[in-house]
Amino acid sequence: VSCSKHACVSVGVYYNKFGMARLLIDSQSVGAWHTIDGPLPSGAQLNDLSSNSISCWTKGCAAAGSYADKSGNTRAFIATSSFGTWTAATPTTGAAPDNSDVTSVTCASTGACMAGGYVATGPSTALPLLASSSGPVWSIAQGPLPSGGLTDNAGQSAFLASASCPPAGRCVAVGAYVDAHYASQGLVEQQR
Repeated sequence: VSCSKHACVSVGVYYNKFGMARLLIDSQSVGAWHTIDGPLPSGAQLNDLSSNSISCWTKGCAAAGSYADKSGNTRAFIATSSFGTWTAATPTTGAAPDNSDVTSVTCASTGACMAGGYVATGPSTALPLLASSSGPVWSIAQGPLPSGGLTDNAGQSAFLASASCPPAGRCVAVGAYVDAHYASQGLVEQQR
């Protein structure tokens, strides 16, 4: 659930009578709740969907999670709203890689958003995933790894679990990674 000055919005998943997963968006305004089906990227299969995070500001919201594509690969997604109209955001720089998920999204204002998550690279390995917006344009990329972290082929595991943008343009995402001694360490990614 995320609330702005005038309304609250929650996001989740439900299964319709045909067993198909749908993105559920509940919004509250002037004391009444309204439910709609949220948009999904084209090519999304409706049997595997997760909704992990939502962030709202005065004029809109961003919701994030993952879906299965037609090949069965899990891909990160972000849906955005502007004055109550929702659209599935498509990254224009980079693409949501196979086996990716967005676990947290945060927005300081319209077009000033950051999201964090992971890209699974093997059965128990992952790399950090970052997404950011500048206006209506979203970009997605692998997050940098700290020096001293294991390389991907050595059992690397890194992820981003939470993101926050206290002031616009100063976003931070946090998570964890495995260092060269196989010890879990904190991971902080900052927007510059």
